[in-house]
Amino acid sequence: MVEKYDSVTGEALPGCTFQLKYLGGTSGTGGTAIGTKVTGINGTANWTGLKPGTYVLEEVDPADGYSIIQSSETIFLADSGEQSVVTVRFSNMPDGNLLIRKVCAVNPSVTLQNAEFKVMYAGGTLIGDSNGIFRTDENGGAATRCCK
Repeated sequence: MVEKYDSVTGEALPGCTFQLKYLGGTSGTGGTAIGTKVTGINGTANWTGLKPGTYVLEEVDPADGYSIIQSSETIFLADSGEQSVVTVRFSNMPDGNLLIRKVCAVNPSVTLQNAEFKVMYAGGTLIGDSNGIFRTDENGGAATRCCK
């Protein structure tokens, strides 16, 4: 079973996609894809009926508004004759928010509308749906969810 949580609030995170691969034996590379599952409302996803051996559980798509912290975990199911239950816990970091406020240089309590800003990550990737361009509203503000 995989459990998925918000790294800040500790709340369960639905909508995260995980892929399980069987590596075989006690070690291996590559692996055979068993399938993908999406965490439900309680932040969990389950695989059942797995044979003993080594598996890799990988998060392939975080919930909207989140970034992956730890992408994979290797799991070993022993052949002890008893049913193994392994719980793996993952957390995602919520994306940040950016608020730009344009104010008058002479009187900072006065905000300015229609100021245009270009916003990008340090590596140059543009943020948003308008080639990184954000324009302040009637309150002098422009906001975006970003900042992984």
